[in-house]
This record gives sequence, C-alpha cells and structure tokens, in this order.
Amino acid sequence: MIRSLDQEKCIGCGTCMKSCPLDVFRVHALPAVASPCSAACPIHNNIRGYHAALQLGSVEQAVALSWKSNPLAAVTGRVCPHFCEAKCSRNSVDSAVNIGGIERFLGDRALEAPTEPVKKKHVAPVAVVGSGPAGLTCAAELAREGFSVTVFEAQEEPGGMLRYGIPEYRLPAEVLTKLIEKLHAMGVHFRCGQRLGSDFQLEQLKKQGYKAVMLGLGAGVARRSPAEGADGAQVMYGLEFLQAVRTRTIREVSGKALVVGGGDVAMDVAQSLARLGAESVLVASLESEGEMPAFRHNIEDARRLGVRFSPSSSVRKIVRDGDRIAEIDMMRCASVFDAQGRFAPVMDEATTWTENADLVVFAIGQACDLTGVPQDVLTRRGMAADDVTGQTAIPWIFAAGDAVTGPSSVASAVGGGKRAANGILTYLRGGDMSLLKAWDMPVTPELESPEKHKRVTREEGRLLPVASEDGHFMELYAGLRHEQVLGESFRCLTCGSKANIEHPDDCMTCFGCEMGCPTGAIYVDPIKEDWPKALAPLPESD
Repeated sequence: MIRSLDQEKCIGCGTCMKSCPLDVFRVHALPAVASPCSAACPIHNNIRGYHAALQLGSVEQAVALSWKSNPLAAVTGRVCPHFCEAKCSRNSVDSAVNIGGIERFLGDRALEAPTEPVKKKHVAPVAVVGSGPAGLTCAAELAREGFSVTVFEAQEEPGGMLRYGIPEYRLPAEVLTKLIEKLHAMGVHFRCGQRLGSDFQLEQLKKQGYKAVMLGLGAGVARRSPAEGADGAQVMYGLEFLQAVRTRTIREVSGKALVVGGGDVAMDVAQSLARLGAESVLVASLESEGEMPAFRHNIEDARRLGVRFSPSSSVRKIVRDGDRIAEIDMMRCASVFDAQGRFAPVMDEATTWTENADLVVFAIGQACDLTGVPQDVLTRRGMAADDVTGQTAIPWIFAAGDAVTGPSSVASAVGGGKRAANGILTYLRGGDMSLLKAWDMPVTPELESPEKHKRVTREEGRLLPVASEDGHFMELYAGLRHEQVLGESFRCLTCGSKANIEHPDDCMTCFGCEMGCPTGAIYVDPIKEDWPKALAPLPESD
C-alpha cells in the first residue's frame, strides 16, 4: 500500500497518475498557486485545469473549462503568439506543451456543442461598441450572466479586426461565423453598419435605456507614410489591403511588390501578396532582422512562401512615371531606438539604393478611430480606463482593447474584455468597484530536476499546402487530432497542482509511482496487508 504522499515535495506533475495502472491517483488542478503558463497568458486561461481533465479522458469537461475561461479559444488557439508556451515548464525537459493546439481543439469543440439559451436574469441592458476580440468577449461574459447585450459594429459583418484584419489562412471566416452564431444563441444581438459618432452617439444609447456601455474599439486605422509619393496610385496601406483581400475585392496580384514594415501586419500582407500571385515580395523594415517586432513564426511562414527581407531599410521617396511607380529610393536606417528604448530612427543618408516594385504596401502601424468618444475618456494616445475594472472617468462607460492598451495581441484584447465585463457586472449589481483587484496569484517556482522527467516528442499540427478556393485562402495549419490532443495533454506537468491518493484500496504495491516520482514525494509500504489475499489461503493453526 502507499504509506505516504508528501504534499510539501509534490509538484503536481501528475507522473504518478499517468503511470499508475490501477488509477489510484488524482491531480487537483485548482490550488492557490498559478502555473507559469497561466501567469504568462494575458487572459490567465485555466490551462492546467483543462489539461488535467484531458489527462482523465474527460474531453467534455475540458471543453467546458476552456469555454468558461475563454469564449474565443477557437480564435486565440489559431492567432495568439502563445506567450504561455514561452513560460511552459516543459521547456526545461524537452519542449513546451502545444498549448495553442489544445486550445484550438477545445475552442472548436465548444463552438460545435449545442447552446442552451441563457435565461435573462437582469433587466439592465448593456451596449458593446465594437465586435472585435474585446467586444465579443465582453458580450459573451455578460450574456452568460443573464444580461441583455447588444453589440454595435461599424462594418457590415461582426468580427472587427478578426474578420477584416487577419487573413483567412490564419483565421478562417467559418470560425468567426460559428462564434457569432453561438453568441446569437446565447441571446446577444448584433447591429451592424452602425458607426459611433455618425450613426449613433453614446448619450443616445443612455437615453434608450442602456445602463452601461463598453467601448471595444480596435486599432483599425492605418498610419500614413510621410515619404514623398506615398499617396499616389499603386500604393496601399496594410489594413486596407488585408480588408480588400478578406472581402475579395482583391483576388490576384501581378508584378513585384514591396511591403514596408516589420510587424505582424506586414508579415500578413507579405504572405497574402505571395499567395495572390505576386512575382516577388520584398519586406523592408526599419529594424534589423533581430529587432523586427513580428513574431518569429510569422516571419518563417513568410520565408517559406519565398518572401525576401531587407532589414534596416527606409523608403525615402517613391519616384513616379505618371501613375506607374518608376523606382523607390531607399536609405539605410542606422538605428531605430534611442538609449532609453524610445522609437527614434536615425538614417544613414550616405547609404542609398533603389528598388523596383509595381505595388507598395505600407504596414507601419495602426491607430484607433475615436470619433464620438467623450473628451473625458480620451488621452493623447487613446482612451483611459482602469486596469482592473475597465471603468472610465464616466462611470457608466467602460473600455478595453487596442484603444486602451495601444495595438496589441488578440489575447490581450480578450483579457481586457473579460476584465471590463467583470467591472460592468460589479457596477450594475451595485458592488464596490474598489474591491476588485488585479490578478496577482503566486506562481509555481522553476521546475526542479527536469532531467528526472521522461522526454516526449511534442505533437504538432500539420502544415497544409498553400491553397485557395473562390478567392478564400485555405487554413495554413491543420489542427491536432483527438488522439494527439490527449497525448499532448499528458506532456503537461500541471505545475502547481497537488496529487492525491484517490483510491488507496486499489493499490497493488507495484512501486511504479514511488520509482517514477521526480521529487521522491511517494513512499510505498512493501506489505499491503498482513497476508495478501492474492496469495495462498491462511495456513490452518495447529
């Protein structure tokens, strides 16, 4: 039998539960200590919780935990850079758990699951302005708490930057359609073609009976280039180009293309141009290759499509011959940031050259359209809102997303939407807003003795061939299969959990748990009973 399980030594890795042939152990995945992956996640997803459920084969429970933690898991599982994986303890053993792949699988399952209509428990209606990741998350959180929610969207279809700013090879339109349908089924209403400042004003919403408004305004306005000739024909800007591709206004491209910028929008533009048939695609960035702000996997995806890079480069002038681009005068960028890390490019005017291109697309940053936002809410760079509650200087107005944080990740916007929803819930219920505190759970320390854990190869989604159908890009990566998700979940060390002896009478004293425990937390007594029943009958007494 198992004599003891030392909780002080136990790190919750689940090795005992995974190796026990008789299912004696369980891992409790909700202690008061956060796993490193959850701490790194802007949403603070319950990663450990749904991985533990998968380890027990309970896909349904894992889907429920994922949906509760993040209603946009099908989206973030595809487009998030997965800060969680960078902090995964498994990195010190072999490689990070494929948290993004598991998240995508669970998110897709959640969207396919039947949706029970949510009973309305509150009479106070809430308006959400903007249907990007912050707005959709806030709407979902409020709807499942029984509030009546209406989302106002300026475009003709909901989704915001998710629909119009991210290429379909990263985020298929079908995923957004299923998400919107699920929110519809939960009772969320959508009013599209409604632009703040021209089609309605916030004070009008208040007069119509909305008790709170959440502004989830994304960075959907492209920053313009000051270069001479940048406003003429054959010059586009990143977001307008991506929107034209998503709406199939642009279906093919010919000739040479130059993309100016080093961020993820620039990488999306470059890959889209290559997929649409451009003869060649060159990306010119102010930053050196190591400084480029785009995530490394997006840069490598672009390289696979034949995209070339010209780092430390700046467009000085676009020389024209009528409406045609004759050539592009380039100049070397000596440095991008000053000694304090601030954006302050310094040009080397002695180093110049020319490039040839038939189309130039600038992707040099985004800003927010803040038309209609009250002056009391505005700052020099966007909107001011409380970091914890999302509440602005006007108590009934809340805000989240890029307009608050500046252009950031989808996961950051989802996290902001959740916090704003929690702030609205507290505000409308008459709660004390000051009692809401920032997420500050202690984090599990670095993994001890990683060499004692068995190395297991990471499961990956398959890279699919470049393909399109009726002007739509097909998805770049296939999702993990069911068996891959279960196998990958077993690689998770459920950091910060604690193992428990759930079924002690089932132990057959095989010593597997004691020998496999990397911290020596388990001690097995070699004698299960005074005279094990599995052996011969007790001898008769003289």
